Amino acid sequence: MSDENHELEAHRPFVRDVNQEVSGVYGWGGFSILLTLSAWIGGVFLMNAETRVFSWLLALVVLLAGLKVLSGVLRKRRARTRERVSAYCDTNELQVEELREYFRQDDTYPFFMAVFEEPGKKTT
Repeated sequence: MSDENHELEAHRPFVRDVNQEVSGVYGWGGFSILLTLSAWIGGVFLMNAETRVFSWLLALVVLLAGLKVLSGVLRKRRARTRERVSAYCDTNELQVEELREYFRQDDTYPFFMAVFEEPGKKTT
């Protein structure tokens, strides 16, 4: 292992923490949408309104609104996490791109990589 790789390897605990934090945000966000939608659909069945088109359209609207809110929360959290990673790299005299590339090769921290991706754009 070269000295440069050894230096970057020392930052693995930080990358692991960021990865776990971001995965938690995605997990809880998705769970909250599923819970809300399940509660809505459960209410529809309790009121015997499952044959009404309006009930299902409203369930779809609830789902889409939840996804929109989650998207905004994720975008803000991703920006804050990017700032945190940038500050960490500045403090440790690293380049953000260098840290990203090193751990991209490892492919162990997908949520850490997701912090740097823009929605709708695929990075190679």
